[in-house]
Amino acid sequence: MSTFNADLATGRVARFNTIIPNGCDDGEANCKPVNNRYTQFDNFLSAEVPKIEASPAFGTNGVIIVVYDEDERAGGLAAKNGLGSGGHVVCVILSPLAVPGSYDQKYYHYSVLRTLEDGFGLSGYLGAANEVTPINDIWRRRLSAMITRVWLVYAPNPHDHLMVCSTRLAAATARCPCRPPCTGSPRPWRLPRRSPRRCSRPATARC
Repeated sequence: MSTFNADLATGRVARFNTIIPNGCDDGEANCKPVNNRYTQFDNFLSAEVPKIEASPAFGTNGVIIVVYDEDERAGGLAAKNGLGSGGHVVCVILSPLAVPGSYDQKYYHYSVLRTLEDGFGLSGYLGAANEVTPINDIWRRRLSAMITRVWLVYAPNPHDHLMVCSTRLAAATARCPCRPPCTGSPRPWRLPRRSPRRCSRPATARC
């Protein structure tokens, strides 16, 4: 991450950036010296998200997305669920363009793709993006061609406790990251928080 972080500091990054944590930071394995996969992923976000927010490239139209590829159901993928065959995961969006809050609408990974295509002003939709509803109701204004840069943090599996969450989406401004999606869970998942005095409407999710 050292090269990427150096580029963040100067603002010389691509318009679309995919960040996939390594096997010790993605919430899958317990690694020394921490030996707690939940804390390890939290530490990764705590280190990287503030650097992205502080980058000159983030500006007023930058977007950070944290999402997982599938849940951890013992039965694995359920093809009968179509585009939702990967199960229920949490998606968090941080951006000055987003209105803080929790959102219960049902979205798919293709909804994220379609939203990004709209945000970049791209014509046409890839794959099944044309079959789903974009994420429209979290933005302060119409998103068409408004996004300048995106950082997608993509982890292979969610933490176990996220399966009990009923929320599907949480959004927050860059200055006010969201609180743990499930404060009542055994291991609350966290995004790095700044002083609560600066957060008048922190995004929350319900359990």
